[in-house]
Amino acid sequence: MSVSTGEEKEVVVNESESTEAEVPCGKGSLTAVESEANVQKSAKHTHHTSKRRSFLGEVDVLHDSIGKSLLMIIVPLILTQIMVRIYVLTDVIVLGNFGQGIAVAATGTTGAIWGLIMLFSSNIAMGADIVVSRTKGEGNPERIQRVIRTAFSVSVILSLLTTILVFVLARPLLEITDCPADIIDNSALYLQILSASIPANITFSFMSSVLRATGDMRRLLIYNMVPGLVNVVLNVVLILVLPNPVAAVAIASVISPWLATVALLIRLSKLEYPYRFTPKDAGFSGDVVFKMFKYGIPTAISASIVQIVSVQSQSVLNSFGTTAIAGNTAAGEIINFVTMIITAFTTASAIFMGQNIGANNRERVLAFYRRALLVSSSVGAIMAAVAIVFGENMVSLIIPGEYEAIEIAGLRIFYSVILAVPMAIRSVNNGSLQAYGATKLQMANSLIGNCGLQLIWLNLIFPLNPTIEMLFIYTPIAVALTAISSSAMVYFFNRRLKHGKVFKL
Repeated sequence: MSVSTGEEKEVVVNESESTEAEVPCGKGSLTAVESEANVQKSAKHTHHTSKRRSFLGEVDVLHDSIGKSLLMIIVPLILTQIMVRIYVLTDVIVLGNFGQGIAVAATGTTGAIWGLIMLFSSNIAMGADIVVSRTKGEGNPERIQRVIRTAFSVSVILSLLTTILVFVLARPLLEITDCPADIIDNSALYLQILSASIPANITFSFMSSVLRATGDMRRLLIYNMVPGLVNVVLNVVLILVLPNPVAAVAIASVISPWLATVALLIRLSKLEYPYRFTPKDAGFSGDVVFKMFKYGIPTAISASIVQIVSVQSQSVLNSFGTTAIAGNTAAGEIINFVTMIITAFTTASAIFMGQNIGANNRERVLAFYRRALLVSSSVGAIMAAVAIVFGENMVSLIIPGEYEAIEIAGLRIFYSVILAVPMAIRSVNNGSLQAYGATKLQMANSLIGNCGLQLIWLNLIFPLNPTIEMLFIYTPIAVALTAISSSAMVYFFNRRLKHGKVFKL
């Protein structure tokens, strides 16, 4: 049986074909001949500056070797994820040591809600990533500029609406999750303060796609690292100065993403056409908005529904009390180290494969996929082993002396990372599906394999043996199922690509 998404188109490449379209360029426009001359000049410039580009941590995924491309993309991504997790972990450690376990629980119980907000916005932004990558591969600078302008405008509108909703609905959302009465006031305060960071987080998610398209991964790392260090310092300073430790940590968490976003926008204003952008250039392009939402909304919906189902899981966990919440929160910080490093391969695969699909470099796409599977699986296995062996020791740094909570954290860590290799395979597959523009299939896989199983587990299986360990067991089962199904999907697309067909945006 043939499977089709309705988007499939055969691509016929005619290297002698040239365009007669004009390319906007500041003061006027370029004819096809002038545009071609500039392209050749740019190619020579790129050749002569290849050593400098490598030194700066930039990569040309269309021409550099596959091994180098993977290394230059994935290392900054992984380092960024590690730094981000360290800063988040610092929040919890500071609360656990300067505050008390109940303060850790107050921030932890907001995790499902805050995760839903960030997942939805960042996955909407994935639509911009997909369109920018494919458009760069196709060599369409005018469209790249329109995508960038539209991405910024969409991010501003989305962030303002989200900020208002979160601030107003913080407490009602926590009540839905049966947040314990002894921590709900602090939890609501934490969410309301954090809402001030939403515009910065969403704008950064959308606009960072521009630097990823240029291959400038080093600066993205810096833009996460430096504000994160500021966040660490502010955590300690504010918690010593302010009477409420939860509010102190929340305020520190608001300042750092704003620093990162301002730094990113300053850098974008210094780039050359077509990547140069300043806020005054913001605008809307109807076809770009359509494409951005076409690919961003399915991934946002799938991630959001998974997180919504997690709200039910959080509600069940809350019924075990504050100790269980504290243990689960601490374990989540360790688990996130593993999962966020693994999911960096989703972004890497989407960047490399998206641009090369756009450029019709079939062999590079297929070779990268095989290499990414090998490397991601190796990284996943190592990270899982470290987390399982040293997990409880690391948790004890977060909630020292909370022995029952530490034991619960150990269970959560084990069941969450035991199948890290299939998790890594699924991560590469998700990036591949995004590169192909098959985000609807990715959504279906997530909804069935994650949400469907979790709902069945929580409502039919868990009640048969309502222990906290039973609550955690479904995670490796879901990972295995979604890894298998996503592998089958990517196999289908790779075969069609190998035979000369791609999926046009």
